Formats: sequence, structure tokens, C-alpha cells
Amino acid sequence: RRNEHLPIFRLPSEILACIFAINRTTPRIEEFGAEHLRWIAVTHVCRRWRQVALDFPDLWTRGCFKHGLNWTKEMFARSKTAPLYLEVTWSRTAKENGALIKAHMFHIRTLTLRTAISDTEFLAQPAPILESFVLKDSEIPLCLFANQAPRLHSAKLVDCTFSWSCLLLLRNLVHVSIINTTH
Repeated sequence: RRNEHLPIFRLPSEILACIFAINRTTPRIEEFGAEHLRWIAVTHVCRRWRQVALDFPDLWTRGCFKHGLNWTKEMFARSKTAPLYLEVTWSRTAKENGALIKAHMFHIRTLTLRTAISDTEFLAQPAPILESFVLKDSEIPLCLFANQAPRLHSAKLVDCTFSWSCLLLLRNLVHVSIINTTH
């Protein structure tokens, strides 16, 4: 209760949320070069800060699956329907990860899959706000994004197998990069 009288606690929730967002986007590289989720410490300062952070969906939109499936599910839930920016490098539970991506495809803005995926059927979902897509070492389904990705303007495919027809149906593509490193 004493803290409530400090100047920092008189800041409006919107300003506090913006400060949290700046803290989140400030890179902090821990030992071994791994990015850490240290910004989440703001949720442990006090009840008000926790509530402000939990009520601000934009804080939870930068998903990566490297912290485990349960954590990723929690981040997706906290993001509500805010646009998601995903970078995926999973190796285990790929099927569950694919199902999670499929369930949230309607609000994924960028999707980077930097791993070989054997089952890419989850990519046959409409992606209404997807703008950028990167895929590595995988086979692209014939009906990529169910031919419904009206905002997709950039695609990068690295060592992927695909049919040209799946890309031709994505009419808004401005930049396509196809890289084949296997000879």
C-alpha cells in the first residue's frame, strides 16, 4: 500500500504498458547468446503492474516455441487476438505446435518456420493478416494458406519442395526468395 503513493504508481496504465513494451523490445542477450524473457519480471513487481501487463495483449505477441508448448499456449492466450509475430525452431512436439499455429492462423502477421517439418498441413489454413512468411526444409502444401492470404507480400523458401501453382495463387506476393542450398 505504501508504494501506491510513489510517482511511478500514479502513471496511467496505458503509459505503464508502453514502458513495458519498450522493455520487451530492448534486446537482452544472456550468456550463450540466447535471448531471455527477462522483461516478464515486470509481472512480479506488484499486483497493479502484473494486471497492466496481463491486460496489454501487445506484450504477448512475439511468440517463439523455444520456451515450451505450455508457455507458448499461455502467450497466445494473453495476446488475445492481437497480431502475432512467430519464429518457430521446434524439434519436438511438432504436431502439437502445428495444431497451435493452425488454431491461431487468423491473427498471425509474420510466420518464420526455421526447421524441417514433415507435416505442413496446418499451413493449408486461411491466413487473413499474414504479411511475411519464411519456411525452411519442408514441403509446402498444394493449397498454401487455402489460397487466402490477401496481405502476404513476402515469402522466403529455403530448401523447400513446392508446386509453382501454390505460389501463383497468392496474388499479392511482391517479394519471393527461393534458396536451394542442397546440391
